[in-house]
Amino acid sequence: MVKMTEEDYRSIQQKYKNMMVEDIKEALKPGRHNFSLLIDNRTKNFAAGTLVRSFNNFSGQKIILWGSKQYDRRPSIGCYQVEEIEVARSIEELGQIVRQSGIDRLVALENNVDRPLQDLRSYRWDKGIHSLMIIGNEHGIDSEILDVCDDFVEIPSMGSTKSINLGAAGSIMMWDYISKIDT
Repeated sequence: MVKMTEEDYRSIQQKYKNMMVEDIKEALKPGRHNFSLLIDNRTKNFAAGTLVRSFNNFSGQKIILWGSKQYDRRPSIGCYQVEEIEVARSIEELGQIVRQSGIDRLVALENNVDRPLQDLRSYRWDKGIHSLMIIGNEHGIDSEILDVCDDFVEIPSMGSTKSINLGAAGSIMMWDYISKIDT
């Protein structure tokens, strides 16, 4: 059994402080929500570590990293140790992981596509459906992924930029899910 490092414990809730990694994973299982997260990591995604930490906070099922690039784990502050993370090195592997995970709906967070976009504020999540939240990289979501998505949502911009940081956007998307299905 493995214990987290002292540095990784700095942001963990008190009730998990002296637990082994496997015990923390087991303790988190009953509170897991019915969503997973796909992070496009084929190019260096600087938000991946932040997204892993946010994912832990919102307690989803699984993180799928698409691509073989390393990501900076430091922003996750050890959360990567207690989350189920799978790496898909190809589109074929990605499809296989999605099928094996029992994912029912693919929801792309994107604002730069020629498809109808739904404002995230009015999007209706269904906690009975295992949704895969898809977060692209700085260049958007790959067309091979977009072609199989069920829904496309956007976070409308109130300022002069057309998008926000991927870590912030993914965190908003996960919070939106939790705020709508837990009420």
